[in-house]
Amino acid sequence: NRSSTAIIVVFLYICVIISQCFRKFEKYVNRKILISGYILLWLFFFIVIYYNRELKISYYIGSIFGKGGTFSGRINVWKQAISFFKDNYYWGAGIGLEFHPWSDPAKVVYSAHNSMLEFLSKFGIFAGCTFALVVTMVFVKCLKIHNKKISIIISSAFLLLFLAMQFEAEGNNYLFWMQMILPYMLFDKDITRINLRSK
Repeated sequence: NRSSTAIIVVFLYICVIISQCFRKFEKYVNRKILISGYILLWLFFFIVIYYNRELKISYYIGSIFGKGGTFSGRINVWKQAISFFKDNYYWGAGIGLEFHPWSDPAKVVYSAHNSMLEFLSKFGIFAGCTFALVVTMVFVKCLKIHNKKISIIISSAFLLLFLAMQFEAEGNNYLFWMQMILPYMLFDKDITRINLRSK
């Protein structure tokens, strides 16, 4: 679909899979790096997206894919989503929210193009904080999976989904919630296996 984010996510995930297939590359993808990546993505959200600080790196990343530092016009959508959130702080502006980020009124966008802003602008601060808490809890659960290789692969997949969530409203579709359930299922199986062995 010519999405730069999708290309980056797929490329990075292929790199993760390859790194886990060869022992000498395993050290390049570990839990500390994944935690750092998670923190950096939250910083990206607050600095670049929420507070609209355009960094030089955004222009650099955009130029690689033949796009500008506005992330394909998303900055205008983000600004409007933040405005809706500030005007409807507690309960949001509603699920049918439309964004008109450009001068042409015929051009309507139905997504905030960021999962966190989607929840904040449409459902308010309580839903937004709950969503952020769920995302963090699931990421921590991914890191706690007993089998290290599975933990790295699932944590990386979740982290890269979180990267995609910076540019698309992925948090309101079935794929996202299916990935939320997976670490819990794997983690519980690991616990069961450990308990059986201890007996």
